Amino acid sequence: MFVISVKSILNEFKYNNFSNFQEIEYGDKNYGIIIRLKNEKIDRGCIGFIKNLKTFEEACRVASINAAFFDNRYKNITRKEFINLEIDITILGRWEKIETPISWDPQKNSLMVKYLNHRSILQGQIMDEYNLNKKSFLKILMRKANLALNSWKNPKYNYYKAYSIHKTLKVKKIINKYIPKNNW
Repeated sequence: MFVISVKSILNEFKYNNFSNFQEIEYGDKNYGIIIRLKNEKIDRGCIGFIKNLKTFEEACRVASINAAFFDNRYKNITRKEFINLEIDITILGRWEKIETPISWDPQKNSLMVKYLNHRSILQGQIMDEYNLNKKSFLKILMRKANLALNSWKNPKYNYYKAYSIHKTLKVKKIINKYIPKNNW
């Protein structure tokens, strides 16, 4: 997945095929993927397709391009910057409804909140990366969903957890090991 991610972004730098956010062809596989680009601990783009993927490969390719160039929360990454970034790939399992926003394990799960037209997802590893407790994590999740920070206790909100695994690698390491010099 890391090689697919890096090659997709390098190809977009080279050919500039896309001018806006891309969608994938959905299927019936009840799992998802999130691609997060970061410089040290500073996010530079994060996009995912959270369920019903047709293939991981297509979802990885498109989410990588979207995270690098079309995540409107961040400035587009530059070719010069890209080599120094890290890519974090999170694979999501099936989403399961949970009774309370506290009843999940950040070592094993990502969390989603849904309320009316508001929805947001946060990977469990964020809690460790930023040394957060569950309440601080939930406040960040609420902010992402455009909900009041302390509203996470609202019984009308729906929460879901998905079993998640993730790994982070440096772009430079992926390029040096897997991508011929003339391709970047």
